[in-house]
Amino acid sequence: MDLGSLFGSTNGIVLITVAPFALVALIMVIAVLRGGAKVRASRNWDSTTGRVLYSGVASRRSSDSQGGTNTYYYPQVAYEYEVRGQRYQGQRIAFGNVGYGSSRKAEQLASRYVTGGPVEVFYDPTRPDQAVLERRSGSNRALVLGVTLIVVIVIASVVFTTGLMGSAGDMVKNLFSFGANPPAATVAPAPTNAPAVTKI
Repeated sequence: MDLGSLFGSTNGIVLITVAPFALVALIMVIAVLRGGAKVRASRNWDSTTGRVLYSGVASRRSSDSQGGTNTYYYPQVAYEYEVRGQRYQGQRIAFGNVGYGSSRKAEQLASRYVTGGPVEVFYDPTRPDQAVLERRSGSNRALVLGVTLIVVIVIASVVFTTGLMGSAGDMVKNLFSFGANPPAATVAPAPTNAPAVTKI
């Protein structure tokens, strides 16, 4: 592939601009779909009473594209439970990441689980080491759908701004105009130097 021609062409610029946004949207949609599938599967899981070993909040910082930093807060709960005489430990509250931009929300969730207190644990009967406290997806579906919509709008704006849809529009226009006004038939002119016909 000729990278010079790719960067120099309109289609190449559109591809390079749109690809990162499309990739982000695809990853977020896959995360939502996978989280939903796990939630549905957990409806058939068994439950048992466990004990909370630890409950608290952890914070993580991440950098954005503009050089700034964002802080997210994650409730953390460690618990133990027993299935058929075998003891297990888990740390998963819900499916996916359960993170908040506000420490208050994270603390509210963590406060539901008191260290040393009992807790209902849902576990996979075929794999008892796989457990969760809340049969829901930690991913914020509304946020994911909102970001995906923004990405789609950005992609559409780039495509129409660069005129990439112009050729497709012309093709459609020609297709419809061909049916309405078919090309006129052409008749070949008679040869001028044809031999004369003589009667016998």
